Amino acid sequence: MVNASSPTSTPASSFTQCSTPEISSIVQIFRDRQNGCSIPTESSLSYQLNRKEYHELQGILEQEGLLDKLRTNYNTSTQVFELQMPFEIHDCPLAKFSESLLGQLVLLGQNKDPVGEVARSINEVRSSSICFPDGSHFDPDTSFCRNDAQYSSVVIEIAYSQTKECLAKKAEEYIRKSEGCIAVVIGFKIEYKGKAASLSVWRPQWVDKDGEDCLEVVQTTVDQEFCNENGQPVLNPNADLHLQLKDFASVDDIDAIGGLDIPILVSSTSLYQYLDHARKQALVKEEGKGVDSFLKGMKEKARRAKEKGGIKKGAEDADSIE
Repeated sequence: MVNASSPTSTPASSFTQCSTPEISSIVQIFRDRQNGCSIPTESSLSYQLNRKEYHELQGILEQEGLLDKLRTNYNTSTQVFELQMPFEIHDCPLAKFSESLLGQLVLLGQNKDPVGEVARSINEVRSSSICFPDGSHFDPDTSFCRNDAQYSSVVIEIAYSQTKECLAKKAEEYIRKSEGCIAVVIGFKIEYKGKAASLSVWRPQWVDKDGEDCLEVVQTTVDQEFCNENGQPVLNPNADLHLQLKDFASVDDIDAIGGLDIPILVSSTSLYQYLDHARKQALVKEEGKGVDSFLKGMKEKARRAKEKGGIKKGAEDADSIE
């Protein structure tokens, strides 16, 4: 948990009164984010808030127009509020991964049949909370949802500084709180102080216990590495992500339409390439070696031309004196 007395990058604003130091600390991070100030470098921060404090926080963030500045989770079972910080090493491979899934869905959507209709009904949902009946809400890194669905069917989470255990716990919460409506949780664990990266997948499973259907959460892919601790690719077919169109579909579609077991695959090689590209891009920016923008380049060109013109004019003036 975060120490609420930790200093923030800017003085706390006084235009909204917060009832606790924890709420004040959280609100200040949102304000700093909006104002372009530095924010904590951890990828995730956790605070203990009861429901009353959580609703107070939500009201302040809404009043100040800050709700969309950072991703958050709140679990009513544990009363833990979590802030998730933006990181390029986190977001860039996610974008490439999502593009791969969307590209395959778009191709399937070109079919002029019920299969194509199902594929066309699936959309990627970013920057959107998944809200549960118990008052909890989670903001996944991204998810895929049918047009008419209450919950996303496929959820993707990337854990950077969080442990594998935290990732597994969050996957279970997604599935249990949605009562199995979330059909797949895909988790990527990218080491915070190393280079290894792995894939895990969780799915709901209904089992008969004493004549009653009980929901269990099964980890079908367990910590399969696609990048080793040296940052090199791992040729691991078990780290290939295997989905099917029916993972994205509703129960009614699965029952009514045949042929929804069409494979949707993202290879471990592709997963490594997405991550490697993100790391190289982050390193270029960190070292200040990024290519300048077009506007900045034109400005520099104009400056050089002006300097060259000044030198030429100086030479002409010297010749006229002679």
